[in-house]
Amino acid sequence: MACDHPLPPELYGGIQYYVLKLAESMQTAGHQVEVFTPVRNSSRYPFRVNAIRPYGILFAEGAMAALRTYPLGYFRMLGSLRDRMGNGYRCDVLHAHNPFIAGNAGRQIIKETGIPAVLTYYGWDTAENHLHHRGITWTERLARLSLKGYRKIIVYNQMTKEALGERFGLNHDDIEVLPLAVDTDFFKPNIPGDWVRQKYNIPADKPLVLFLGSIGKQKGIQILLHAFKELLPKVEAYLIIAGNGPFREGAIQLSSELGLNRYVTFTGGVPEEELPAFFSACDIFVNPSLDDCYSLVVLEASACGRAVIGTDHPIMIEEYAGNNPDHIMLCPRGDSSKLARVMLELIDNPKLRLNMGEKARKKVEARHTLHQYRDSLLTIYEKAINKK
Repeated sequence: MACDHPLPPELYGGIQYYVLKLAESMQTAGHQVEVFTPVRNSSRYPFRVNAIRPYGILFAEGAMAALRTYPLGYFRMLGSLRDRMGNGYRCDVLHAHNPFIAGNAGRQIIKETGIPAVLTYYGWDTAENHLHHRGITWTERLARLSLKGYRKIIVYNQMTKEALGERFGLNHDDIEVLPLAVDTDFFKPNIPGDWVRQKYNIPADKPLVLFLGSIGKQKGIQILLHAFKELLPKVEAYLIIAGNGPFREGAIQLSSELGLNRYVTFTGGVPEEELPAFFSACDIFVNPSLDDCYSLVVLEASACGRAVIGTDHPIMIEEYAGNNPDHIMLCPRGDSSKLARVMLELIDNPKLRLNMGEKARKKVEARHTLHQYRDSLLTIYEKAINKK
């Protein structure tokens, strides 16, 4: 597996955490797994990690930073893959996670070795652009270039499959839909979380709202802060914003400008072993994202039996919420007033929160377990290996 983003996952966001949990699951099931990624300490993982010298996060700081980051990341990833593939070594399948640095480096390895390969396309923006009939962006052009040579492309929803087929001219039979998945043995209800409130001086008897993930404007953090400003005159509540990202300092400044410092805590990155406790500590989990609306943290919070507020993005509705959902509440994207009203409704109704959390857990167990994903992925690997 080749991954653009660095381990450990608390350094940035969700893709690398997904790769980490998937690799652990594959290794536990008896498969030999190697991961190529920037990493601080490769010895902490139960699989081989081929450490790549850090090169930054592509697109994290805008287009100009990406232009500097991409060549450096590409050549370092390619060099690491070449070093490992030399001397007669050969794996059964190469799996690139993301179409940019890992995808294009993997494409070159495919040319040189003929190895069967699959690529997971996490590009939410392609489905978004397709919905709004936008022209192909420069990031999509780069992504499209990387897809050549891969025998199977994996996406996590039907909407992205249709977008890739129509925008990039791909054969629909080569695109496989695998819904996102979560480790339900790790993320589960009733994990002790009282220590989280104690650590951040949050009263045990007051409502706690949680955002956890990459902190960027596209994640809607500014919308959440404005919504919380509207909420506070009606109820004393607290908000934890956990994670790192390019908008973290801006969000801290906005929180201060809105007079929220007493009620809002920015924790920074959270180690993976502490994630379930953070979910258990909160009463409501909010994902106010403006674009990446079907993110992994929604499943993690749901698996922990939390009441979740999301946004009404078509992907969220298609892949997780459905029509008239009773396990999640959806708000219009960018509508801070509506978000404040929905948070207040859930704060005022503990029984509703409990009922939503129980149904959310069942939803995850029925369709989004890591075991289900792993078994389906192995089938896709076999298809790629046997494809002529």
